[in-house]
Amino acid sequence: MWNRKLITPLDAAAYLQLVRRRGRRGVTRFERWLEKAATRTRPSQSSLEVDVALAVVQRGLPTPLRQHPLTLADGETIHIDLAWSHVKLGIEPGHTFWHSGNEKVRSDFARDRACDEIGWRILRFDEIELRDLQRCVSQIVTIYRQRHAALVSVRTHPPNLGSLWTP
Repeated sequence: MWNRKLITPLDAAAYLQLVRRRGRRGVTRFERWLEKAATRTRPSQSSLEVDVALAVVQRGLPTPLRQHPLTLADGETIHIDLAWSHVKLGIEPGHTFWHSGNEKVRSDFARDRACDEIGWRILRFDEIELRDLQRCVSQIVTIYRQRHAALVSVRTHPPNLGSLWTP
């Protein structure tokens, strides 16, 4: 309902307060959803997004930000499905149904290059690849750790810019 803009988490919380009573089924689950939704500005876009988010946390990565707003060099703001802003890594799990066709594929490629321009790496996985969720998660974990290690290295050993050759 949130995806279809029929309700917001704030509306849902108000509704829960109206119908809450002892013994009512689903209240605890509803409260858990509200706790998670209250920290996000947009709903999850697919069950794939939820599955990947849970799987990477189970493998030891920090909880990714969901629907993370990212402003590109041209000023456009996009939303990354799953993101770790401290390592500038984003994950875009999606169904081929929504990301197929020449125009949409080119748009996705252009969006990824625009992210790369500002230092962000975007990894895309479709529903076919995500059938082997553990393989995809292993790749995400490896890339996350590589980016994290590279950032730590740059912070502790900044490059010697004086040694660069200049004409």
